[in-house]
Amino acid sequence: MRRGLLVGTVAVLLGFLSLTVTRAFQPQALPRRAFTMVVAHQSPPAKTLPGSSNTVSLLRRMAFRSDGSSASVTLPGELHSDGRPFFGDRAVTLVQERRYIYVLDRFKLRTTYIIPGRPKALPEIDPTCADNSNRRVFIGKQSYNGYETYVYQETKTTPEKGQVTETRWRAPLLNCMDIYGELEVKSAQGEVKVYRNKVTDVVLGDPDPALFDVPGDYREVPPSEMEKERMAVLGYKNPLPTLMEHLKARDERYFKER
Repeated sequence: MRRGLLVGTVAVLLGFLSLTVTRAFQPQALPRRAFTMVVAHQSPPAKTLPGSSNTVSLLRRMAFRSDGSSASVTLPGELHSDGRPFFGDRAVTLVQERRYIYVLDRFKLRTTYIIPGRPKALPEIDPTCADNSNRRVFIGKQSYNGYETYVYQETKTTPEKGQVTETRWRAPLLNCMDIYGELEVKSAQGEVKVYRNKVTDVVLGDPDPALFDVPGDYREVPPSEMEKERMAVLGYKNPLPTLMEHLKARDERYFKER
């Protein structure tokens, strides 16, 4: 009887010890941080720019609050690949208000989408920045701009028998955001284009509230009207038919939410 009790006690203690050791070696989840960063998006030159050998760059300021809300702003002065200017558009996601707002400050226009469901507390950050979909393969750990990153890669074959390889350097201390990324597109004929996203500046702490503010006097418009306004300023009478078909579907969602 005593021997059986002793064996059972030892088994429990060993199980507890095993669980304690396992927990001790499990990486601890990280809290979400508030910060602002500037990202340079670089793409190959458009064929409409003869003689150009440099990449075309677009700068965006991206801000994150600790509750998961975010704002992304195209910095003025940047150019589209065909030479047309950007207008400093903003995309604002407000988690607690369950709103996603696309804003054109220059025209005082906004398009608001409702995020379905109730506000939920976002999970803490996986310290290895693992992808739950398991589509990306872990390459290794690297230090980039002073931040430890976990590098993941995914390769796909296109319908045209080409190949697309996406590599992301994710920083746990920046909520697993990509601090660097490469998208390599290889055609079936062997032509290779590389698109890059590179973080050029990081400021820790609560971001500027103005990035999230949408003035009440901005006119609310559906997605198609927003795009028509943009096209008119750029000198186009109407958006492309394929784009209008896409916007039609977005309009249906927009009006369904109201």
